[in-house]
Amino acid sequence: MRLSQVAHESASAVNASLTLASIIFFVNFSPQVRGALFRLDVSLNRFFGLASLSSRDYSPGYFSFFVPVLGIAVLIWVILRLFADRRPARWFLRSAAGVLSPLAAPILMLAFLYSIGRWRPIETPFELLEALAVLAAGLWYELGARRIASRTVISVLAVHYAFWTWHYWPLFFPLGLLIPLAGLCGSLTWFLHVTSRPAFPNG
Repeated sequence: MRLSQVAHESASAVNASLTLASIIFFVNFSPQVRGALFRLDVSLNRFFGLASLSSRDYSPGYFSFFVPVLGIAVLIWVILRLFADRRPARWFLRSAAGVLSPLAAPILMLAFLYSIGRWRPIETPFELLEALAVLAAGLWYELGARRIASRTVISVLAVHYAFWTWHYWPLFFPLGLLIPLAGLCGSLTWFLHVTSRPAFPNG
């Protein structure tokens, strides 16, 4: 088992988990489960001594989101490991992960802002348009434009993640910056994966 393969599977699992959890958590989530997670957040903040910190140094709520994200990510990673030789797992790592990784950070941010009434797609469409443009570029690359120079792909990804890091910085600093970082890692490990392997090995 190569280290690059494990890194790609891990980053893909994290980004898939972030996407799934953000949609469930902020768009349509059971109040009872959300309440239980926030109580878990309070308990963990007290356990780690974070409850006494000022709001300038630390904002509560991270554990209530990242604990289920971690659990879902581990589950996805285990599934990818168990079925690593199966075609669906190889398809996910080669195709779906390339589109999903750059979308995880935008989906989470837009779902969060929408849930608190700070984002309306019609009034402020630029963020949505940027995410859709990256989605279109990813699909275009997937459908046959893989002869594009590596520096072009990396430049597009750098601009994309710089844009979303700029969005995350004032709202979720410092731990929230892990989200665009996870997306960047997912995109880079995916890019290395597809440029170093044939589409589907025999078998």
